[in-house]
Amino acid sequence: MFDDVQENLSKLREKIENEDRIKSPVRLSKGDIVEMELDENDGITLDGQYETRRKYIVIIGVTSKGDIYGAYLINSKINFIKNNDIMKNYQYILLKVDYPELLKYDSYLDCSELFPINKKKIIARKAKRRGALLEKDLNNVVKITKSSEFLSKEQKRKFGL
Repeated sequence: MFDDVQENLSKLREKIENEDRIKSPVRLSKGDIVEMELDENDGITLDGQYETRRKYIVIIGVTSKGDIYGAYLINSKINFIKNNDIMKNYQYILLKVDYPELLKYDSYLDCSELFPINKKKIIARKAKRRGALLEKDLNNVVKITKSSEFLSKEQKRKFGL
């Protein structure tokens, strides 16, 4: 009987996980929060003990063809390389109280570096949509992005910013 309960719980857990998965065709919007595996090829730094990291990203823009998304990473703390007076201006705080289902503690959206993520990778890596930024946060992040000196005019134009 215990084995039956365990098996049923396992199936239920799998069903819940699959419901959140992003499937083809991918339709994400500005401000959507996505959880997915990222590696060094995606532009993140790994500390040697991991080949990949499960990270939250926020969609900031989409190319005119809709096939590549520009995304920012959510980090639990500011990367030590970016923990200086200039770079701190591009670390937008997301409060746990505003995202209780998602964040374990106040976290930072790194608005200094836009990562391109294509639709195929989102599907292949079994990414999951986990919510969206609150309107106030999205508006502030878009303002930071538009005024950013770290993003080229080409990057901003490419992703409709």
